[in-house]
Amino acid sequence: LAGDYPQAERAFREAMAEAASIHPDGHIDRTRASLGLADVLTAAGREAEGQSIYEAALRELKRLPGDTSRDQVAALSGLGSALYFQSRLPQAQAAFEQTLALGVRVLGRDHPKVAETVNNLGSLAYQQGEYPRARRLWDEALPLYRAIYGASHPEVASVLNNLGRAAWIERRFADAERLLQEALVIDRRV
Repeated sequence: LAGDYPQAERAFREAMAEAASIHPDGHIDRTRASLGLADVLTAAGREAEGQSIYEAALRELKRLPGDTSRDQVAALSGLGSALYFQSRLPQAQAAFEQTLALGVRVLGRDHPKVAETVNNLGSLAYQQGEYPRARRLWDEALPLYRAIYGASHPEVASVLNNLGRAAWIERRFADAERLLQEALVIDRRV
């Protein structure tokens, strides 16, 4: 989170190696460390590397004993982000839709990962020029974020900003101004 990607990469690679030495036949700890590494690589702008690790983790999660569905949600979400940042929008949409379906089933509708996924699907729709769909998704994400984080959280401001941008593009200027002002109040407070 501090942006020291080389140090984070080393730490996750070390965790993967340690888990592999303890559990040579595979274990959830190694897979979780690989998901952390994929997150770091994706955040560091190495999305293609992150993508391949997410894909391998998803294959591994299906082979591991026990219920790995929560980890599958994380892997699918990360895969969607890696694909999004590579501008592979149809594939990212498919990954996020899988994330949403599994996330709602496993985590529940009010879980932060579900809210994040709805928001990500809104961003995808926006990037594809599907502004009414983006607005509907962000309208769905906003009460989830408010319920999870509270009305004055930066994530709430981010969704309000997204809704404001969509309203501006749709030439609903009064709505755009109201939404962007609300986001700005939160941003200034935070």
